Amino acid sequence: MLEAVRDLQSQMESQGYITDQAIATTVYLAMALHKPVLIEGQAGVGKTEVAKVLSAMLETDLIRLQCYEGLDANTALYEWNYPKQMLRIKMEEGHHARSVEDTEHAIFSDAFLLKRPLLLEGEAGVGKTEVAKALASVRGTRLIRLQCYEGLDAHTALYEWNYQRQLLAIKLLEQDARSVAEKEQDIFSERYLLKRPLLEAISCEVPPVLLIDEVDRADEAFEAYLLELLSDFQLSIPELGTVRATTRPLVVITSNGTRELSDALRRPASTSTWTTRITTWSWPSCV
Repeated sequence: MLEAVRDLQSQMESQGYITDQAIATTVYLAMALHKPVLIEGQAGVGKTEVAKVLSAMLETDLIRLQCYEGLDANTALYEWNYPKQMLRIKMEEGHHARSVEDTEHAIFSDAFLLKRPLLLEGEAGVGKTEVAKALASVRGTRLIRLQCYEGLDAHTALYEWNYQRQLLAIKLLEQDARSVAEKEQDIFSERYLLKRPLLEAISCEVPPVLLIDEVDRADEAFEAYLLELLSDFQLSIPELGTVRATTRPLVVITSNGTRELSDALRRPASTSTWTTRITTWSWPSCV
């Protein structure tokens, strides 16, 4: 067993994660007994990296659930893609060969199931946003801005389907001889995708400056998702698959201090976290 633990420790180190024998033993036993492993500690000390390293070692996908206050089982398990179901029903209207039961079975199939930086804090108007603008100008790159507000959710900040354009396409495809499935694949292609700031930022070939402005106006659930996205720089679009960043944007996050941000977001820069924090903004008074 000791030899197996040492071998696991060497494998983890080969993935860039330096660990001691105690952690390697815990991970080995969890894998051997097919039991979950619980890792506790302060934010930013490298707990998430253990899962990433194991995923790389085993050459398998890493599926991450970012928890937050108010998370329920339904959100963590699945959700039906209601807009996509409505589009399928619309497309089926001209196909009378299928019964209502067949259509219902189709729209409740797996195809419609949604499987589930620099931090500047200070009062409004002191010049936090100007830092991002200046960085974009200095780097000669785009500035992509996400203005946060109460009620902002991940879907709104990432992407949405151009529903009106899809309906027009369905109308134009009525005489098309292709099957409904082929037509559906066509209308859920990238040309009907409306990229919102977060998806736009990780899709650029030239690294942009991503400004996430006034993050304190958004709620804790969005902040939790933001931490996940900015950790992995990838997201999943059910109809298109996983989108991974071609380049990593330079991220600037601002806060007016209207609420306390999470410890993970506020933690000062270190080797195990991506956030650099600057606070106490004030301009020198003119004499």
